[in-house]
Amino acid sequence: MTKQSEDSFEKNNQKYFDEKKFRTIIIGKDGIKDTGDLKDAIDEIAEGKLLPEEREALLAKIKASNPEKALLKVVSSVKDKTKKARLISIYWEIGLDCTSDFLFFVKQACEGDYMIAMECLTVIETIESEILSADLKAAQQLLTETINSNPESAPMLEEILVWVEERIQG
Repeated sequence: MTKQSEDSFEKNNQKYFDEKKFRTIIIGKDGIKDTGDLKDAIDEIAEGKLLPEEREALLAKIKASNPEKALLKVVSSVKDKTKKARLISIYWEIGLDCTSDFLFFVKQACEGDYMIAMECLTVIETIESEILSADLKAAQQLLTETINSNPESAPMLEEILVWVEERIQG
């Protein structure tokens, strides 16, 4: 590409990099390297306005970027329940190991609505590693207490409780 055609390309496409008009995420072949770009990708998925193929492409790039810490931080801080449910779904969609964050997902299920509890159930059901006995018992207690006070999410919470009790029994 000649210098003149490079300048022409940049001039013609500069409008797409106007942060006031567009959200541009640049993804390299090795995934998202910049944590700002990772946050932007996570935010795009949370908004839920992507075409299925766009979502799949972003999920693949997020997975390649070791997103565990950033994703936990975002899920913890998001107040909008619909966005939170979308963010939690990322965990099982990209196959993250959530063993060490098991109680986090139980708490999210207990504090959230039906959709959040459903996504947490899916995440929890994908855990294959052994969970500490103390964590299982803490989850059992929290779930039992919450089921009585949160009728909207009770069916999903009961499913999580069954899963926990099966793990406790061995």
